[in-house]
Amino acid sequence: MIINSSYVDFGHSERKNPESSIFGNLRTDYYTIADLEESRNLFFGSFGLDGARNNPYMSPASESPDIEHVSFVGFPRTLNFVGGAEILRDQNRVLNERMVRDMGEDNVTYVEMPDAVHDFVSFDWHEPERSQALQIIEAWLQLE
Repeated sequence: MIINSSYVDFGHSERKNPESSIFGNLRTDYYTIADLEESRNLFFGSFGLDGARNNPYMSPASESPDIEHVSFVGFPRTLNFVGGAEILRDQNRVLNERMVRDMGEDNVTYVEMPDAVHDFVSFDWHEPERSQALQIIEAWLQLE
């Protein structure tokens, strides 16, 4: 499984930390807190956000004490790309820690490109990070 810049904490538990990437990377990422709010509203629609905040499958990187932590035991080998300059970076770091805890280091590959923004692999102008990521994906797929 390949994942890229995942939105994995709909409750934004990292907002309690003023040092978190959701605040610290606002000047470096094109994706904003307003974009996050809009994405959440579009995704959940009339069902609302309340259930997603504390749902371990919707917010597997939540650090809220009110949420049961999801188990990644049995998940497929995973490659996770994250931009070091994106606002969702810290959520993805938590996700990675939990996946490694449950799946083992051999089954989880985490790649954080220091100067990359949200979904950088999608942008042909985001070089050299995009090309480097595509090379990493190619090598990772050959390990199958």
